[in-house]
Amino acid sequence: MIDKERLKQAVIKGVNQMPSECKVYRQKLNNYKEPEGAPELITTLVGLLYKSTTTRDINIKIQDKGEVLEQQNSKFLTVYDNESSKVKTGDILTIDNKRYRVIDPGENFKVYFDMVVE
Repeated sequence: MIDKERLKQAVIKGVNQMPSECKVYRQKLNNYKEPEGAPELITTLVGLLYKSTTTRDINIKIQDKGEVLEQQNSKFLTVYDNESSKVKTGDILTIDNKRYRVIDPGENFKVYFDMVVE
């Protein structure tokens, strides 16, 4: 059985080594699903922004030799709590004056979020 509290403490320890403050915004949509007004601040999180190179794609074109390209995915790791559970797909994260869009919140065992952002 997985000890969720022990795993949560390990995530907190990892995040505290290189913490990044993140503001989460959500764009309001009108009846036609079009953006309306300025994005609304949802919450502020502390987490760890990092790059992951685990995704491999085989890219074959007629002009080249078919190389295996490593794609770097940006990810944001944070602890699961009431504030982080407000994040949804499509929200905007602002970290160090850079904006990222949440592609997948990546909730795991209600212990941590490993969000895929771009």
